[in-house]
Amino acid sequence: MAAPANASIEPSFGVFVMASITSFFSSQASSQLNLSTELTRLRDEVGRLQSTLDGISNSAAIIEFSSDGIIQAANPNFLETMGYTASEVIGKHHRIFVDPDQVQSSEYRLFWQRLHAGEPLTGEFCRQAKGGKEVWIQATYSPIRDSDGTVQRVVKLAFDISAKKAKEAILESQIAAADRSFATIEFDTDGTILTANDNFLHAMQYSLSEIQGKHHRIFVDPAEQHSAAYAEFWQALRRGDFQAGEFKRFTRTGKPVWIQASYNPMFDSRGRVMRVIKYAVDVTASVARREKANEISEVISDNTTQFTQTINEISHGVNRTATLSQEAKGLTENTKLVVSRLDESSRIIGKVVEVIQELADQTNLLALNATIESARAGEAGRGFAVVASAVKELAKQTGNATKDIDSTVGEIQRNIQEVVHSTDGISKSISEVSASMSQIAAAIEEQSVTMRSISHTADELRELSTK
Repeated sequence: MAAPANASIEPSFGVFVMASITSFFSSQASSQLNLSTELTRLRDEVGRLQSTLDGISNSAAIIEFSSDGIIQAANPNFLETMGYTASEVIGKHHRIFVDPDQVQSSEYRLFWQRLHAGEPLTGEFCRQAKGGKEVWIQATYSPIRDSDGTVQRVVKLAFDISAKKAKEAILESQIAAADRSFATIEFDTDGTILTANDNFLHAMQYSLSEIQGKHHRIFVDPAEQHSAAYAEFWQALRRGDFQAGEFKRFTRTGKPVWIQASYNPMFDSRGRVMRVIKYAVDVTASVARREKANEISEVISDNTTQFTQTINEISHGVNRTATLSQEAKGLTENTKLVVSRLDESSRIIGKVVEVIQELADQTNLLALNATIESARAGEAGRGFAVVASAVKELAKQTGNATKDIDSTVGEIQRNIQEVVHSTDGISKSISEVSASMSQIAAAIEEQSVTMRSISHTADELRELSTK
């Protein structure tokens, strides 16, 4: 695989080692020192270099190729990283570690052409271990030249960065997902806008060039821009304090936009805040629905309060009606008793009338007898005849009056029966009204409970809408 475009091209440690050895031997050729001393120095220098190489070999994966890419040797770290044994790789071409599609690419051919020309290459490379497992390495390919300057071999020093690349891939995926889902914008620690994604620019109706280099306050209500709260907001972010909540902001045209956002301080390796990134979601529609729900809940609460008051008034009226019904029922019962006594009295009067009628009949009979006796007495009984005639007339008047009284008493008795019948009907109706009033009162109480529950629900809805 060719080095990435941004990969640095620098001498490898192997080049440095070979240059040191060459320099060492050159200095020996011109040296006039004692041979024994120089041999000792040579052994020390070689020992030092060997120790250095051993240290590197213990921590790095090292493999050596011929100038055309044939594997000459590999240390244990490399073999373990790639899952091979030495016999499985020596004599094979470097391409066994490369994806087949990449092997056929012009980039791969150029990669070896550059190494063959003596150009060291450094970068991150994706390779394939035994069995096709993907391995990412941070590696330096160092061409080694002979005394004529011809590249004889290529030494690669590599480190397995697969775990790091996996974490980076997850992080990049998370960032990409956040970039797709959220409106994001980055600021310097003083609030100067550095960059923003398309979601943010679309929501706020700006282009990037219109906001880059400007202060965050361009999105803020002018009345808030110079407030102590706004100044403290940015001071808290500079201290590294996370800020989150629901914020009212304004687009380029001055249209209000509500966002649910988090302002996240980003720290450098020494724990200092170096920038602030904001993740936001446009919740304008949600806020509008919440405000509408709050208005509706207030209307419901007001209406239910009024309705409850009306129900209470109706309930009071129904209860009063029920009380009056009970009182009327009691009066009706009393009336029935009075009428019953009146009926009894009329019956007694009827009996008295009967007695008077009998007396009138007897008086009439006596008057008849007196008339007969006066006729027999002749002139001597004339005065007695006058008395008898007066008695007879009185008896007649008494009989007529008795008949009138009897007729009147009969009429009274019939009226009393009608009153009794009507009173029974009234009593029955009052009982039915009383029962209906009780049912209505119970129904009104149920409605009152229901309306109180609705009013409580409306209050809860209003509380939720204000949170």
